[in-house]
Amino acid sequence: MPIERPQPPARLDAAERDAWRETALADVAPEREARSSGGGGGSVRYFELYAAHAPGSTTQAYPRPWDNTAGDYVTDTVADTFPVVDVLGEYRGRALGVEYGWDGSTGMAVKRHGQWEIEKLEKHAIRIICTVNEPSISGGDAGFCGTDSWITVDNVVVTQPVDTALLMAEVTQVFNLFDWEGDDGQTLEAEWNDAEERWDAAQKDCGAIGSGC
Repeated sequence: MPIERPQPPARLDAAERDAWRETALADVAPEREARSSGGGGGSVRYFELYAAHAPGSTTQAYPRPWDNTAGDYVTDTVADTFPVVDVLGEYRGRALGVEYGWDGSTGMAVKRHGQWEIEKLEKHAIRIICTVNEPSISGGDAGFCGTDSWITVDNVVVTQPVDTALLMAEVTQVFNLFDWEGDDGQTLEAEWNDAEERWDAAQKDCGAIGSGC
């Protein structure tokens, strides 16, 4: 059965007609959402990941029904979760971290072959800039050495992709892939290594070589 859309009253000026259209669209949103969320046999459902998602896996997610007050899809953390399937094996997403105040990755799933298949998923960061946080400890030398596998960092800023600030988790260390030496306070660029599920140091500024290594 098609959605019944309200008809505009006669003799509205342009401003009044725009206002009426906004109200009318809000009125039909719940019915449209009921169909798109699977409640009425529809084929599209919006979600936020409950658990972290790895490429090719099936992950539980919370539904995100339309909310007229917010004028957007809003995650319902009281509702039961449902599984979303990564058929293409190309998506990675962050879990909803309620205790930490983190948002989970949001996306859209399409009903195919009796399962909800991920069609879109919010992109997470793949490249960051950060600052080395390796101060002197107990009178020792500040910085890091080529023998250090991990470099402690802070002041993390996402640089790619430009339309997201979503990190898989808080970044406090990057892997010293090239056995570099460096100083406390140096700027590093790091890239997400999807195979190892870690951040690899990819470039550093030309500070002095770390002493005492």
